[in-house]
Amino acid sequence: CLSCVGGLMDVLRQIDDKLVAGSPLERAERDFYDAAVDLGEKDTLLRQEMLEQVEGGDVTAAELDVLLEQNAERIAAMKREGKSTAKAEARRKALEGVVPARPQPLKFEAEISKLRKELAPILDAEERAKGRLLSVKETQTLSRKGELMEEIERLEYASQGWFEDEDIFESRVEASRAVFEERRRKKAAKKSYAVAASGGKFASSR
Repeated sequence: CLSCVGGLMDVLRQIDDKLVAGSPLERAERDFYDAAVDLGEKDTLLRQEMLEQVEGGDVTAAELDVLLEQNAERIAAMKREGKSTAKAEARRKALEGVVPARPQPLKFEAEISKLRKELAPILDAEERAKGRLLSVKETQTLSRKGELMEEIERLEYASQGWFEDEDIFESRVEASRAVFEERRRKKAAKKSYAVAASGGKFASSR
């Protein structure tokens, strides 16, 4: 991502400073320097690709926040340098008008969905059992809850990319969980409606 390349370029500049000062580089620094000489070109390419994504509406809320923050920093820097901020201001207005896309699904979304499907009736049973003693069967059913939630959480965090920004990753996890909760809510509402409708029919038949 763009922020990753930016961080690597900071490291590259630090190595450049050492070279200018005549300080010897460690082997790891030399290897990195040799491999990273084209980061400037990659940075430009990534910025262009991100611009195309924004214009195409393919940018998440977290990514949009990053772009707005970078834009604000650029405007502030240009003002300090006495440069015109017209283009940057226009860019800000364009960004503010973008409707964010849904975050990319998690790497292990399919596996997580299967576990959540198994977890959903357990959570429902737990809610129904509040305020009363559990039967043996209910106790056995609920005992699986912790194991499922632990495995789901493990898969969630195993889905994070190596260089993925923490905030962006958290937004993807939250979006995944929100979908699950929304499905549960709709299913519960549908079930409640069916029960109410059935009761109404029964009452009218009497």
